[in-house]
Amino acid sequence: PGVPCGARRSRRGCGGGGCSLGCCGAGRVPRAPVGHSRGARLLRRRRRPLELPPRRFASHRASPSRRVDAAMARHAPDYAIMKRRAEEDRIAGHVAAARDKNKAMVMAHFEQRTGARIERRAADARVRKAKASLDADLDRRRRKLAQLLEDEQEQYEREVEATFETPEQRKQRLFARAKELRAKREAARKEEVARRNFERLRAGTDDLRKMDSDHLLLTATRERAAQLAEAEEKARRDREEDERMAIEWERLRQEKIAREEREAREAAERNREMVEALEGQVGLLKEMTAEERAKEAEDAARMLRAWSEEEKAEKAREAAKVEAERIERLKVRQDNEVTARQRALEAGKEFNEDMARLQATLDREAGEEAAEKAAAERRRLGAIEHRRR
Repeated sequence: PGVPCGARRSRRGCGGGGCSLGCCGAGRVPRAPVGHSRGARLLRRRRRPLELPPRRFASHRASPSRRVDAAMARHAPDYAIMKRRAEEDRIAGHVAAARDKNKAMVMAHFEQRTGARIERRAADARVRKAKASLDADLDRRRRKLAQLLEDEQEQYEREVEATFETPEQRKQRLFARAKELRAKREAARKEEVARRNFERLRAGTDDLRKMDSDHLLLTATRERAAQLAEAEEKARRDREEDERMAIEWERLRQEKIAREEREAREAAERNREMVEALEGQVGLLKEMTAEERAKEAEDAARMLRAWSEEEKAEKAREAAKVEAERIERLKVRQDNEVTARQRALEAGKEFNEDMARLQATLDREAGEEAAEKAAAERRRLGAIEHRRR
């Protein structure tokens, strides 16, 4: 743990740079800074006499005898030892307090970290439990779904098997169908024979034939009378509709005639009022024409003078603008020429540098190639010499 400097912002203190108790504003320091250990402070005290700050109480300033006694007490043989022991006890107390504070902080940090770990483990346990529950529910639903699929497959197989007929079932079904068709044909044949016999009987009996013809004639007469009555009713409705439409058309014609006459009278009244208003406006216009013409002539002359002055000013501004643009173009042309020369010089310089680098690279590669050829030649000669030996 750090050791406090023991200086409460005095002129001999650390100046706020290394205190572990917070007296200088530095706060908690993990290790004692250089020059703040107990041995260093004791050595400094042995090298120089103990300096005490002067007392600033009014009673001591007012009593010279007390100041003398205090000075004598400070120069007593045991005073320095007692003062040093008191200082050491104070420092030891501060060290113990700092040690206790560090222990408390370590314990608090441990408890906080342990509590966070316990909470994290509990949260993990809850998450695992929830995940296990979800997995169990998922497995249950999967097993249920698999069972449902299996039952459905079995039901489908049974239904498919039930759709297939055996030869015996097919034979019985065909026999039943044949019997049903034969019974239907026999019933239809008997019905047709009965109908034909009844028609032949009616055709062979004179009284029945006469009754049939009378019935047919009566039916036709009744239908013809009904058609004639319907035609007469339709003609009557058409006549009534025509009469009603004629009356409605006449009413609308009379309303239209009355509306046209009323609109004509209103238009004549409006025209008369308009003529009167126009006549009054024409008279007023004739009265105002002379004054307006004179004013218009004066305004025209004034506006002509203003336009001529504005035109002159505009021409002057245009000339100044043209001159400024010419000067600007000349300046831009000069700048472009200077820039072009600079770029040409830079391009030439870059080209020369590139050529120099290229030549240096080619020379270096040529030297390396020559060195490689010489080394290969030496190796070849060495190999030949070795084979000769």
